[in-house]
Amino acid sequence: KYSAEKDRDQAQSLSDRQSTSSSSAADSQTIASLQKQLEKLEAQKKAADSAGAAREAKLEADVKDEKDASAPREAKMGATIDALRAQLQTLADAADEAAYDKTAAVGKHRADMDAAGVREDELMRQLKDAVDQKHVADEKLEKMSSDTASSNAGGGASSDEVEALKKEIIALKEKAEKDMSDMQEQAEEEKKWADESIQRLQEELSLLQEQAAVLASGKRVAEEEIREMKNANQNGTDLLGEVADELLVQQVEQLKAEQQLSYNIAETMYRRLDADNQALQEELEALETTKKEVDDELLSRDHEMQKLQSSLENEQSKCESLQAKLKEAKTPQSKQEDLNNIRAQKEQMAKLLRDLEHVTAEKEVATKRLEWEKATKRELRQKIFGLQEHADTA
Repeated sequence: KYSAEKDRDQAQSLSDRQSTSSSSAADSQTIASLQKQLEKLEAQKKAADSAGAAREAKLEADVKDEKDASAPREAKMGATIDALRAQLQTLADAADEAAYDKTAAVGKHRADMDAAGVREDELMRQLKDAVDQKHVADEKLEKMSSDTASSNAGGGASSDEVEALKKEIIALKEKAEKDMSDMQEQAEEEKKWADESIQRLQEELSLLQEQAAVLASGKRVAEEEIREMKNANQNGTDLLGEVADELLVQQVEQLKAEQQLSYNIAETMYRRLDADNQALQEELEALETTKKEVDDELLSRDHEMQKLQSSLENEQSKCESLQAKLKEAKTPQSKQEDLNNIRAQKEQMAKLLRDLEHVTAEKEVATKRLEWEKATKRELRQKIFGLQEHADTA
């Protein structure tokens, strides 16, 4: 516009100078050319004026639109700040819950360790009882061997019955050794279970620490969002788009971290539940096998008790017959032999009674153990159902 006005002024001055000079044909042509150029410049000036007016109108409309749009943007920013504050409070609550879960996990670990200690003490007591039973069986075997030797020398007691009792005591000794071996295996299994429990608790603590780190990161992101929005609100709306993009990137990264944490927790829980379910199934099968063995053992003990009772009745009948013979005896030598036989028979009966009491006590112990196995089996089934429900929920 300024250039067009300058050219117009130059053309006007040139036209004025030419009008005062000679009016030759060449000057007339120059004046006409300059007049056309002047008209052209005036047309350009009008076009420039109209274009400038249009731009000014558009700028005024843009300013008005920006003012109209600033009000809902400010309202949206306020709502976003409130939402971020709520998210910050939620993250703080989640952090408190994670701390509580960590404390609960530590308490559970201590309780499991105490329970493992109690089970270990119980296993040691059972192992000690098995060792004592083994020593008792050894003593009985030695005593029976000496009694066998003395009876063979005196010819008073029955060798078949002594051999049967000797075999019975050997069987009891083997059973005591087997029980001791079973106790050792059970102690090793309990130790393995305790190690697995410690490993699971360490995984839980690791997940809780990772969750606490993610929550702390989310808290920092929320605080950064609030601070950036406050700064953008104070400095104007020019940097609002850049701040929003940056905050969006931070939110995306935070959501990725939370999603990865959720995947890790779900995978760990699934792996743990699968391992627990498999272990419980194996333990249930082992308990069923043990129950069958105990049932067979109780049945065999019943047969042994019946045999011992029949042997006791036979010995009593022999003792009565010897007493009758003693009354009918006439010579002192035969009386002394019968007396020795009666004493041997009484000792044999006392041994049989002691063995019968021992077998009865072992039967009671086996019955108690069977009841304990049944209770443990029911508890394991309940655990399996609970783990299955927990797995379905996960």
